[in-house]
Amino acid sequence: VPGLGLLQLSSPVLTRMALRQFARPLMQALADLTEGQVQLAVGHRRELCLVELANGMGNTVFRPEIGVSMSLSRTATGRAYLLGMADDERRAYLRELQARDPQRAAALEQRLVDAQGDLARHGFCRSHGDLHSEIESIAVPMSQPQDGELWVFAVSVPVFSPLYTRLETDLGPRLRTLVRSVESVLGASGLA
Repeated sequence: VPGLGLLQLSSPVLTRMALRQFARPLMQALADLTEGQVQLAVGHRRELCLVELANGMGNTVFRPEIGVSMSLSRTATGRAYLLGMADDERRAYLRELQARDPQRAAALEQRLVDAQGDLARHGFCRSHGDLHSEIESIAVPMSQPQDGELWVFAVSVPVFSPLYTRLETDLGPRLRTLVRSVESVLGASGLA
């Protein structure tokens, strides 16, 4: 897969990504069930790009476009991606962020501790409304990189949704199942 800069400009490249092809129907089914949004992002080095998006019929908030860069520090998807990085690469990113923006780096380090706990306990990372206070998101990284790139799935619902209270008990397990299903189709699961 070419670099993320090219992905952001090239819709035809996106259509050839087999992972997107397998994931799309599962993502749409979950989006319809939650009346929210299901996202698929791919990361390479220190960039994270939205490459697929499924919106449920009742979703009325936050509709980013495919190809946009995603925040590594202020989203569940970004933190799941950072936790999927090699430790030395993540530490280097945090050192660079510390030099540029010490306050944001300190906040991110705490959020990563929280995200690591969420990932260990629940199998997903939470957004805590960091980017958009009216939206709660959870994210699950694939267990193995594909073609050297880490992929992360996320589901987002408005905080006023009845499903908001069921993130941990219902939506999280559904999102984990979606990710493991895609992995099994691709033969990528490190869980076997």
